Amino acid sequence: MKNVLTLFVSLIVVLLFNTCLSQTEYDKKVLGTWTGTISGSGIATKNITIVITKSNYISNNTVHEGICEGYSMVNNGNKTTFTGKIMVEADMPFIEVMEPKTSNKNGSFHLEFGCFTDNGIDSKLTCGTWTSYDKTLKRKINIRKKV
Repeated sequence: MKNVLTLFVSLIVVLLFNTCLSQTEYDKKVLGTWTGTISGSGIATKNITIVITKSNYISNNTVHEGICEGYSMVNNGNKTTFTGKIMVEADMPFIEVMEPKTSNKNGSFHLEFGCFTDNGIDSKLTCGTWTSYDKTLKRKINIRKKV
């Protein structure tokens, strides 16, 4: 089971890296769209869409980490852009991105690609948190990659 899990996670990482390595400049090509919910901090659960529109990897013949850009929309409202990095730790890819600090309603995301469920790892499920810059709000995110 452990070998199957390792192979599965490696396949996700290779597919993600190959997609990202092919991008050399911003061309608005959508690399992924995820939809789901954001909840917590005493605020009603809302729908959220996260789109990664660009990703470039820094490499010296080895993929280490990548720069990514994109946007999020809550309840299909205004797009809030973000920039950050895609990284891999313990064979699990994740992103750390920051929205512009131009509004006190903005913050940062930490999202892990592939989440543990009662049935094992769900490769299409991404989960994590959004935290406001002033640290007063921390919300849980559960999103699924659209096919």
